[in-house]
Amino acid sequence: MTVFRAYDVRGVYGAELTEDLVRRVGQSFGSFAGGGEVSLGRDTRVSGLSLQKAFLEGLLGTGCSVYSYGIIPIAVISFITRKKGLKAAAYISASHNPPEYNGVRFRTGDGYGLLYNDSTIMKFYREGGFLSGKGRLEELSAQAAIDEYCHYVKDLLHLDSNLKVVLDMGNGSACTMASFYRNLGLDTTVINGVMDGLFSGRGPAPNENSLRPACREVVRGGSDFGVGFDPDADRGIIIDDLGRVLPPEKVAIIIARRRYKPGDLVISG
Repeated sequence: MTVFRAYDVRGVYGAELTEDLVRRVGQSFGSFAGGGEVSLGRDTRVSGLSLQKAFLEGLLGTGCSVYSYGIIPIAVISFITRKKGLKAAAYISASHNPPEYNGVRFRTGDGYGLLYNDSTIMKFYREGGFLSGKGRLEELSAQAAIDEYCHYVKDLLHLDSNLKVVLDMGNGSACTMASFYRNLGLDTTVINGVMDGLFSGRGPAPNENSLRPACREVVRGGSDFGVGFDPDADRGIIIDDLGRVLPPEKVAIIIARRRYKPGDLVISG
């Protein structure tokens, strides 16, 4: 059962990860959720729509009420799940893996990552005994959810409206977020901003090599910084104003220095 990882279900589509398997995962997730209200989203992978349909078949068969948002960043799904008071969330994606991969990720009702192998989802998958019922599907606007997320973030942050930023969307779900950054008052330059399930622009993994064009654009345009996203947009790699890719550890240190004072306890995992 190599497709079952600690945090998700993931494998090569058609070889390791099939519609039949994902349909059963949907039944397992719906039974774990007790037939309650859940949300669902996905990234731009070519196999995403077919796997979403299979997952929904299993999920709806357990009696769950499903709010489906289509292509949307996983952070927004986490936010909207918590705001609506839903039982849990699922997201069709294989994170930064190559385009032939896909999978299913899970979120708790609070929007946090759900350990697949520590939950009852795996138990249901192995043993069966799924709930049975007639579920309800409501397809909702991803943009409306993103707008709600934007209002939430604007209330938390006070940004310099003169900031110039290069956004490398990576042809993934971050492509839906261009208006989000404009609404925050940022002067944005977007590259790889067209949704493409093969991630033809630079590949799915944002790293020092794949982000070279974004680094050059930061320097060329005199931008303050840049960000490169992965397909589900939970990974944002920062580029400084000199066009250098910053390791996430350094970014964490910068944030900690601004957020905390000497003597405060900071835990790094």
